[in-house]
Amino acid sequence: ARAVCTIEIGTPEGEVEPVAVRVGRYGPYLQQGEGRRASLPEGLPPDELTLELATELLRQGELAEEPLGAHPETGQPVYLKTGRYGPYVQLGEADGDGKPKRASLLRGMDPASIDLATAVRLLSLPRELGRDPGTGEPVEAHVGRYGQYIKRGKDTRSLPPDLSSLDVTLEQALALLAQPKRRAGAARAEPIRTFDPSPVTGAPIELREGRYGPYVSDGQTNASIPKGVGLDDVTFDMAVSLLAERAARGPAKGGRGPRGKAGGKAPRKKAARKRTSTRKASGKAASRRKASKKQEPVPEEGPAETP
Repeated sequence: ARAVCTIEIGTPEGEVEPVAVRVGRYGPYLQQGEGRRASLPEGLPPDELTLELATELLRQGELAEEPLGAHPETGQPVYLKTGRYGPYVQLGEADGDGKPKRASLLRGMDPASIDLATAVRLLSLPRELGRDPGTGEPVEAHVGRYGQYIKRGKDTRSLPPDLSSLDVTLEQALALLAQPKRRAGAARAEPIRTFDPSPVTGAPIELREGRYGPYVSDGQTNASIPKGVGLDDVTFDMAVSLLAERAARGPAKGGRGPRGKAGGKAPRKKAARKRTSTRKASGKAASRRKASKKQEPVPEEGPAETP
């Protein structure tokens, strides 16, 4: 069964053990021999997994076994690791006593630039910025599934691209919370950057910040920026390529087509019920029908005649 779930990539030059892709309980991973293992990044196309890339991922996996240093408060080792959903930092060892604290790298962060101080700051999230002088409630900076945001009680605001949950101050957070929430249908924010016109639509390609992260748009198609790509690294050629790949996949199932009409089959119209009209016959016609049904009276039989 293990051989069925194994795909051999090749053997690095000068080494004996081959590198293989295996499928485990938590997804695919790389393995070389019995000691070297590394997770495969989610969304990595199979045709882009070369022997050179696999070797680099295994090397990064080995570096993840060496801590960046000890946490200044707890004394526990701090690690930089790469998992199925991308790079992250971890406090302490993963043992049977419980899951260690982890924190994903923020969008645009280069794993090679992460040092102990940055890792400790990431592990401090969510962090309390202070208290609102008007309500007394704590104001916190968070990182969620859809990006960075601030929170006061049940009130939240997304952080703009120029602010980070690591650096935002209490004054900046209070200023954001004082602004009304942006509702559906509100005016769109200005694009982060505008590129040359699209060779497909002729409209300028824009780099924007959306609810689910940054994306590029040519007026007809939207394409998300891959995780790990910094906003400063997005070029016109990259945007054109991302938009072409997204357009080739077609509209989302059940979504809206280019003309704004809902996709899928049109709803079946209900068949109209047949209405039967019952006209009441006029008084004279009813009388005629009744008369036609009357029969002549039958005479009563008398006693039988005797011969």
